[in-house]
Amino acid sequence: MSLSSSTDSESEKKTIVLMSNDGVIFTVEESAAAKSQTINQMIEDGCSDGTIPIPNVDSKTLEMVIEHCTRHAKAERMAEAEAKAAAEEYDAELMKVDAKKTLFHLMMAANYLNVHSLLQLTALAAGNAIKGKTPDQIRDTFGIINDLTPEEEDQIRKDNTWSYE
Repeated sequence: MSLSSSTDSESEKKTIVLMSNDGVIFTVEESAAAKSQTINQMIEDGCSDGTIPIPNVDSKTLEMVIEHCTRHAKAERMAEAEAKAAAEEYDAELMKVDAKKTLFHLMMAANYLNVHSLLQLTALAAGNAIKGKTPDQIRDTFGIINDLTPEEEDQIRKDNTWSYE
């Protein structure tokens, strides 16, 4: 069934079943699930009759993605100003996540599921998390191990002097 041919009320009533990589089942309104271009394509291709496995996303992260998609789908049905305010408030709360673990997983899930609004939001949050920080602080923020030798770091600094000005 194509989303473009269904009415809003039909789309709101129809549900899609998603299964995370750790076996947790989620029942989601089709209108929310369709916020993912990956899932939307499956719906349009008629592949949504059974459970749709989401092999690259764990249940905790998938729950956050579904919540984002559900809130944004509901916001689209609200008055424009009210919807924008509600979505912005929710998005601000969503991005108060642990940068080391949750933000990375959320960004990877948004990319895998092709949820453009969430991918933009997580990229902005990642950018804000590193803004004004030194490379060592960035490594600490994201739990990145520095595997460069001091000589390799010096060479990078020489090759990219413009970025240290």
